[in-house]
Amino acid sequence: MRGERPEVHVNERWTCWMLLGDFARAWRESDAVGASFDREIMRNAKSVSVRCLRGFGDAIQFVRYAPALASNGGSVTVHAPRAFHPLLRRVKSIESVLTLEEKSICDGDIECSDLPYFFRSTLDDIPPAADFAWSRAESSSDGDCRKLGIIWAAGEWNQARSLPVEYLRSLAEIPGITLHSLQRWPQRPPERLPDFLQDLEAGEPDILATAESIRRMDLVISVDTMVAHLAASLGKPVWLLLPRRADWRWMLDRDDSPWYPGIRLVRQPHEGDWRSVVQITREMLSRSVMTRTSQSGWSNDCSSVIP
Repeated sequence: MRGERPEVHVNERWTCWMLLGDFARAWRESDAVGASFDREIMRNAKSVSVRCLRGFGDAIQFVRYAPALASNGGSVTVHAPRAFHPLLRRVKSIESVLTLEEKSICDGDIECSDLPYFFRSTLDDIPPAADFAWSRAESSSDGDCRKLGIIWAAGEWNQARSLPVEYLRSLAEIPGITLHSLQRWPQRPPERLPDFLQDLEAGEPDILATAESIRRMDLVISVDTMVAHLAASLGKPVWLLLPRRADWRWMLDRDDSPWYPGIRLVRQPHEGDWRSVVQITREMLSRSVMTRTSQSGWSNDCSSVIP
């Protein structure tokens, strides 16, 4: 994309190399500092405790390593917030799911975001997203009207990831689509949703209800938050709207992701410029509406509209 290259501010040098996609260099930097887990114990562990301490998005992204942990003949216990348990229990390679406060007796212990480091992943051998034991996701669109799931607000700890919901009104003007809010609490506003959005997440539904809502969508358009990870893991095409200084996992100067083949990244050309992101998204959406067929579905090719 045109615009100034984002300045990289990092506290750990490995993050810089992750942004550049040089995972091998990132792991060497981590080796120099020292791992937060015992590598030798982890290599020989017959039971492993995986702790999801950094949010639902990280948990969904990195639980993909559970089958590799279990393939050594051991058992995998995952510690995560209780609201996430119904989804984790659908992963066959996870033997037990506990809260973060509950104790488990395991040979090895590791935080979920350290799993790529433990397995020395590269861009070429990242495992597929976790299998949450659903059949192939099918939308329930009516006739020619396509359903789009919308998420506009991320966690309060990083408000730069969120955009004003009214910016998305122009998407609703495109014929042949309906926009459905997948925004979950606590980021949901207390007032009534704008009139261009239909509500799918009223109240505080559990994560399986959110997953079922996602499965009814043809496309999910989301800021960087848990629902985007969940939708991509369920096999839905996702257009991810990113701030200029995006998280390390989305790297730099890419409109795709090795973590989720079904994601297309739409980045701010300048810091804080959500209007351009929405305009790019509108152009992508208009073209996809015009070119889709029942065989090809929604296009994730944004090369001709992203400047």
